[in-house]
Amino acid sequence: MPGVTVITLNLASEYWQGMLLMGTAPIVLPSLLANTMVKLSQPYKIYDLSPRKNQWLEELASLPGYLAGHGLGIYLPLVAGIGHLTTNASLLEHFWSFLVVFCWNEIQYFFTHYAYHKVKWLWWIHKTHHRVVISTGYSAWLSSFAETFIFAMLLTSGYLLLSNAIFLSWQGFVVNYLFYFCVNVNSHNNVETVSPIFRKRLGWFASNTITTHALHHARSDANFGLLLPLLDQLFRTRSLDREQVYQAVIQGRSLKTLTQRLRSTD
Repeated sequence: MPGVTVITLNLASEYWQGMLLMGTAPIVLPSLLANTMVKLSQPYKIYDLSPRKNQWLEELASLPGYLAGHGLGIYLPLVAGIGHLTTNASLLEHFWSFLVVFCWNEIQYFFTHYAYHKVKWLWWIHKTHHRVVISTGYSAWLSSFAETFIFAMLLTSGYLLLSNAIFLSWQGFVVNYLFYFCVNVNSHNNVETVSPIFRKRLGWFASNTITTHALHHARSDANFGLLLPLLDQLFRTRSLDREQVYQAVIQGRSLKTLTQRLRSTD
């Protein structure tokens, strides 16, 4: 494209700038967002249960491996030179890049997450994360190094391979990764922060809420998608009573036990 410098990001300074942002995000966001919402939104508590004793210490101890997995999973595909990204693009081109990586993330997240639960020999990668049943704002950190590395490597490799066919920017990737950290941290709250008004305005796009992922951790049998419900709908892997639970939660009627299910209209 005329006037645009396309580079292979291997040891470029942009990588380290991006890593600084991504490394800071999962540390700052839980204290500013997730755990603040727990204190401010008690009527929207999903499960009226407490996390395991000292669970937060286990989550905190997992943070170095969590950051290392993401960092290495991004770095290795970049230095492998399997794609070309630009750092000189228009705002519209950055937004396009954000949408591309967003869609790819939805796809790779669902299928890897589904495989972790359904393929017996893959469960060992994911079982660390499911030591969390009642989650907190720090529960996103509690993952094995292998899981975070695979996530980052698949996301980055797919995006780089796509860049050989279509125009994509580095900044679009970094912003989407930061957005993912926001979603991931907030989705591990045991507090519903998606308001009915917001859901009404966005409709289907906001039908996966914090409640959706809380049900996944409590039951471990459904809701494998990230933000959008499309793939869970296609593969019939959504909790049948997710809407009834959401409505109960926003009315202040938290679930009392992990086995509690509400009557579904699906």
